Amino acid sequence: MWIYRSRCENLEVPTGRSLYGGAKAAPDLYEDDDGFTGNALQASTLDRKSALDLVRGDWRRLSDLPRRLREDEGIMAAAVQQSWEALAMAPVELRASSDLMRIAVKQDWRALGYASPDLLEDVTFMREAVRSDWRAVDFVSQDLRGDRSLMLLAAVQHGPSLAYAPERLRDDFDLVQAAVSQEWSAIKHAGPTVRGNREIADLAVRQCYRALHFCSDELRQDYDFMFGAVTRDWRALEYAAETLRKDHALIFQALEQDWSAFAWVPAGLKSDRSFTMKATRQCWPALLRYRARNASARRSGRRGFPEEGSLPRGPTEPLVL
Repeated sequence: MWIYRSRCENLEVPTGRSLYGGAKAAPDLYEDDDGFTGNALQASTLDRKSALDLVRGDWRRLSDLPRRLREDEGIMAAAVQQSWEALAMAPVELRASSDLMRIAVKQDWRALGYASPDLLEDVTFMREAVRSDWRAVDFVSQDLRGDRSLMLLAAVQHGPSLAYAPERLRDDFDLVQAAVSQEWSAIKHAGPTVRGNREIADLAVRQCYRALHFCSDELRQDYDFMFGAVTRDWRALEYAAETLRKDHALIFQALEQDWSAFAWVPAGLKSDRSFTMKATRQCWPALLRYRARNASARRSGRRGFPEEGSLPRGPTEPLVL
């Protein structure tokens, strides 16, 4: 049975397998330097062409080959083309072959677990690996993670891979922009300077209001920026600076979309009769929808605020006079 232990460990290879198949075991076994066993007669008589034919039929037959044949890059390439896991039986010397490793990495990025340390430090090879699958960045050394081009290849595929970048690159506008364009949550890995950039922040917030959590305090205190965010999604009111949450126009902009936004209104305004009357008159359609939704939820035995994510926290139904 073939068992893959981890990305960096060898396969567990059965011993005593007959080269000719079947249950009959080979009478005389040899064991070469790296622990693989096979028929002693085969070790001296098996030629390259026969070995290549065997491996092309089933890459697992590598376990029956002597080391001198497994050191042949052509034979190993024939096995790896079928399965990258064949690298577990590759001699150390062949694991430094960029051509052989490219074949494997195109199948699965985890094949890099078998690559030689020198190959993992080759920026050209690692760029190709990351271009093939952004997850290959997991094997990129700390030094190579400082390569802007390499990190950009990962960011355009998966924005949150920005987390692998060193601090100096997390404030790189183009890199962060590429990452946030792909996935808004990448902004949480951005540096403090870029988090305060209005263009980057707007790019993230347009995808999801929760990106406001990672924006700078200055932007959350910016009236125009927050008014635009609340206009797109009333839930953005939660992240507005406390001074802005006292602004009637901003509050009404949220309440007109969903009365649940009342949860984010400061306590002082909630107890202000003139404010609640004005809010009720101006946003009454939203209030009716809110009450109907809660009534339906009570009849069905569910809690109020039934819309998922609409209120991460907050009070019960607000008092409206």
